[in-house]
Amino acid sequence: MFWEVPKTLFGLINFQNFILLMRLKYILFLFIFCTKAYSTENIQKYDSLTNRAEISISQNEISVAQEYYNQAFTFINNPFAQDIYNYTLCCIINKMPSEAIEGCEKLVLKGFSISFFEKSIFKNLINNTILWNKFKLKYPDLIK
Repeated sequence: MFWEVPKTLFGLINFQNFILLMRLKYILFLFIFCTKAYSTENIQKYDSLTNRAEISISQNEISVAQEYYNQAFTFINNPFAQDIYNYTLCCIINKMPSEAIEGCEKLVLKGFSISFFEKSIFKNLINNTILWNKFKLKYPDLIK
């Protein structure tokens, strides 16, 4: 009869499965909410550390700035290009060519062309021919 509780909801799923589905949605909601809160906290830490790095650069404390950038990059997967650029310049000034090349590779992944690195600040890096040649060989794979 029409007043009986149907064994299936809309003829598609039974009532027990419907309750289970609602519980799973609730768990998914909690997971997304917690993930969002966690990532917001990471973004705030990233922002704070990059701000400290920029202040350190303005005070000519390049090594300190580089360390702040290293810490900041652990909090997010996709740092801003400006921060990667600043980090790369810190590495060049601190005479750390392999770290600077890593920064260049990350910049290429952000869309920078190899001609960008012809600026005078990169001169010492380019003069390190072994690392620079490895970077140039990797370049075509990075732009794909």
